Amino acid sequence: MSGADKKRPIATQFRYIFALVSKLDKTKSSITFIELLSEYIGLGEMIGFSLEQIEEAFYVKDVINHERQSEGY
Repeated sequence: MSGADKKRPIATQFRYIFALVSKLDKTKSSITFIELLSEYIGLGEMIGFSLEQIEEAFYVKDVINHERQSEGY
C-alpha cells in the first residue's frame, strides 16, 4: 500500500520524508503530496503500525485539533 522501501533504514526514511516536505513547500505539487503521504504511511508501517491504526490515530487527533481550534488554542 505504501511507497516506503522496507529495506530502507528508518532514519533514512525520516530524512526522505523531511526532504519531501521541503519539496512540497516549494512546488505545491499534488504528485509530491501523494508521494509524501505514501512515504509517511510507509514509515508508520516500518515501525509496526497498520494502515488502520494510522488512520484511526489521525481521526482521533483531528477531533482534538478541532476542539483546540474552537477553544482558541
